[in-house]
Amino acid sequence: MNAIVHEFPGVAMRFLRAVPVQHHRDVLSTIDEALVALRPLVHPLVVEVTYVVMDLELGLPAPDADLDAPSIAVVFEMPAAPVCIDLAGVATVRAEGRPLSSCVASRFDAPAGHVVVAANGRIMASEARLPGFRGDALQLETRTGAVSVPVRRDLDGAWVAGPLLETPTQPPVGVRWSYEGGILNLDAVLAWSSWSDDLAGSYLVEQAARALVASGWERT
Repeated sequence: MNAIVHEFPGVAMRFLRAVPVQHHRDVLSTIDEALVALRPLVHPLVVEVTYVVMDLELGLPAPDADLDAPSIAVVFEMPAAPVCIDLAGVATVRAEGRPLSSCVASRFDAPAGHVVVAANGRIMASEARLPGFRGDALQLETRTGAVSVPVRRDLDGAWVAGPLLETPTQPPVGVRWSYEGGILNLDAVLAWSSWSDDLAGSYLVEQAARALVASGWERT
């Protein structure tokens, strides 16, 4: 089986869920639920969470409000070679088996009438399952040439991890979220064609999408 890397940002499926502004602290626990639903497809290795100052009445970002150290990287598992990820200058915390919402502390340094919300985030590095794959390496075509990506196996099947040096911004399967106006948007991003063009991979993606919808997300 060979695969290609899609042009950035990749093939995306979008989902949304209402989270009222007064319950903004539920954003990360809602993302935790989504990651559980997606776990048969993708394991997050490193997740970046970005805080945003938000107007409490409008539920919109405050354009003139700045935060010190607005981003934090939560490390669920430190990626091994050939995964290439740059954490320089980013505060990190080890998950140690905890969900995302237990790793990221609430912040209370917003001006009056505003709140600090974990409004944006993304999987920086992930491991994604390759259903039915039988080899020891996935041949991946990138803009700079072919790469042999090692496969890890467990009781659930075959897994590959990224991003790679040749695809530094694109883990094989990613998740991005953004929150404003009481709506939490989530994009499941298929950066490698193993999950967009391959029949078995596409079926696994659809299973994950159905699991998200069953847990309360709306597919758009």
